[in-house]
Amino acid sequence: MPTIHEMRENVDRKLDKLEAKATALETQINETKEATLSRIEAEKQAYKEKLQQLKAQVEESKQLAAEKKQELIAAIDHAEVQLALGKADARDAVEEQRKKISRAIAELEAKIDLELDQADEQMKAEMVSFADRLDAQLEAASISLDSKLDKAALKLEKENVPLDEKLARTKDEFNAEIKSFKEKIAEKRQEASGKWDQFGRELNAGFDQVSVAFKNLFR
Repeated sequence: MPTIHEMRENVDRKLDKLEAKATALETQINETKEATLSRIEAEKQAYKEKLQQLKAQVEESKQLAAEKKQELIAAIDHAEVQLALGKADARDAVEEQRKKISRAIAELEAKIDLELDQADEQMKAEMVSFADRLDAQLEAASISLDSKLDKAALKLEKENVPLDEKLARTKDEFNAEIKSFKEKIAEKRQEASGKWDQFGRELNAGFDQVSVAFKNLFR
């Protein structure tokens, strides 16, 4: 049964993570600040539900010593505490929350791999997927949440360009770039038998380009 670390090293899983990041950028450029906050809270809740399932497995395990159970439950509880932090509606607060959640999840995943090799494989895969989706939404929000499109609107207004027309065109250009990046991911999935090193650098560079375009909308 693969460990979470091994799952994360899988090429398809790496592609899934990049696609989740692209989807988060695409979603947030086309929705309101309130919708973004609600989406993040929904992703947190989805992951918390997986943590509850994991905790039940730990508590019911006949193979784990009591001490190991307590260590795993403490790690789960710590992750839940980080997820339970209130809504962060400013960039710095989102970034800080993202760091705390990522650190807690990484610590939990390492402990699961060390102590709970009998954990259900599907549950571990879903935990990885949900964690990556949440991280992608938080990463995108750390760029956009302070003002959503307010700064972009001000920037366009200074250029004396009809706001609705130029903003729509700018968003369309960004959405086209996202679409192209996702198509490239789909192409690379066909080459998944090859090593990640062969095309991972190219895709990461492509995402960096998309991310810069996203950031430029809010400068």
